[in-house]
Amino acid sequence: MANATFDTSLFMNTETSDANATRMMPCPVGDYPATVQDVRPRALDDGRVVMDVVWDIDDAGVKEVTKRQKVTVRQSVWLDMQNGVILGGEGVNVQLGKLRAALGQNKAGEAWSPGKLIGGVARVRVTHRADKDTGDIYDQVSAVSPL
Repeated sequence: MANATFDTSLFMNTETSDANATRMMPCPVGDYPATVQDVRPRALDDGRVVMDVVWDIDDAGVKEVTKRQKVTVRQSVWLDMQNGVILGGEGVNVQLGKLRAALGQNKAGEAWSPGKLIGGVARVRVTHRADKDTGDIYDQVSAVSPL
């Protein structure tokens, strides 16, 4: 439903007798073709910066198993920065370098910005992690390689 046609009054009075799920089925562990859907940078209280890359999994089997039409997974890339600028060179931003290389965007001398990641296609390795407090299982991207 498009925002322009969303009726808040109707929504507030629409009843359902269905229960809602309390857990989401994670994307199964494996390697999948995926497209970068979004890039979300965030600054932590201690000054460090993380760039969350949201990947859209392109695998019909995954959609069937998870019972979702759109399956997204997140890759958190920790950034080495100085004065608000992403650092380049040896030994810094290796995870970012691997991501850019997998997308064919890690060429010296070519202008690049994080927004250029959006729409990029690669193979992502999905792994799982358990929440230490609840035991809930979450999916995450642990590696990226060219398709």
